Amino acid sequence: GTSDKQLKDFGKTIFDVAKSTEQSFDTVANAALELSRQGLSAAEVQKRLSDSLILSRLSGLGAAEAVAGLTAAINSFNKEGLSSAEVLNKLSAAAVSAAVSERDLIEGIKRSGSVAVQAGVSFDELIGVITAVQKTTARGGAVIGNSFKTIFTRIQSIDKLETMQNLGVQVTDASGQVLGATKLIQNLAKVLGELPDAKKLQIAEGLVGKFQIAPFLAILEDYNKETSTAISVTQTASNAFNEAYSRNVALNETLSASINKATVNLKELANTLGEIGVTDSL
Repeated sequence: GTSDKQLKDFGKTIFDVAKSTEQSFDTVANAALELSRQGLSAAEVQKRLSDSLILSRLSGLGAAEAVAGLTAAINSFNKEGLSSAEVLNKLSAAAVSAAVSERDLIEGIKRSGSVAVQAGVSFDELIGVITAVQKTTARGGAVIGNSFKTIFTRIQSIDKLETMQNLGVQVTDASGQVLGATKLIQNLAKVLGELPDAKKLQIAEGLVGKFQIAPFLAILEDYNKETSTAISVTQTASNAFNEAYSRNVALNETLSASINKATVNLKELANTLGEIGVTDSL
């Protein structure tokens, strides 16, 4: 349903994105196809295409994986009205500020995003807790995402809320509404921090189950630190501006410098070969 001019602009966009993200034409075209299959208009595809390929470049994800990850984040947190640019820059800002990769973040968000929204967790908060747990446990983003999907679900169940309330944990706000999952975990961390390790372990296992105990203890421990990684990265993501775009420009400059150096080296080699008389008999 596009005009000839729109179609030409669309084709030009694919070439421009390929050049600016160090990708082949086929890779970018396939990414555009993946976006088109989601029912997006040509204009919407053009907006997301560059962001998807920059994410692919920074994270090492394949183009299709980057498209899927970016789309999952946007769709899961659609109430926040996040654009692909905002998602991309938040991921990049977090990756630069802590020991976590965009790949781990996007894999974690893909698996836990929809549950996190239902649990009252913002996009920035989810980035923060995934980063904190990855930093402590060195588990992959997919594993951490699946863990938080379970943790967020269980922590807000009626029986678990009653258990925490009996421990003296604040579970509701002033209006009587249940607090978001990350706030519940923060409040729980303060109470458990005063208990012996054995008791803490027992309570934690009762709340989230034995299979999620490691990531749950990791985030509880993080929230009890003077400088919490989760809180710090949440703030970093919240203040993100154009970190991903700046990194992409820097990579392009590095690539241009490398190509220029290689070109000069080749010219120098050719000059040397000419001086020693190799080229005549070559």
